[in-house]
Amino acid sequence: MSSGNAFLKRLSGQELGQVLTTMGFALIFQDLALIIWGGDPYTIPAPAMLSGAHQIGDLYFPVYRIFIIVVAAVVALLLWLVLEKTRVGAMMRATVDDPEMARGVASTCS
Repeated sequence: MSSGNAFLKRLSGQELGQVLTTMGFALIFQDLALIIWGGDPYTIPAPAMLSGAHQIGDLYFPVYRIFIIVVAAVVALLLWLVLEKTRVGAMMRATVDDPEMARGVASTCS
């Protein structure tokens, strides 16, 4: 049994706790890798067509960040549509609601 599995087994049935534990371990391992091997930030310049900023009142908003926010919103909307309006989404939701039944259906289909 791996150490990660030992931590997650203690949180059996607590999905939020498992997600937070997994994210915590990811952050710890990331920091350990930086301590052991070091790191240099590498910045990628924004494309020329996304350079500049829009001013709203006294605040300036970079066009590149506005673009990223819009793309994230579109991806979120598409994911929501897939999960709520398609058969695949219905199967995913059913799996979350009753994993044992989903395993039974999957084993009879294969």
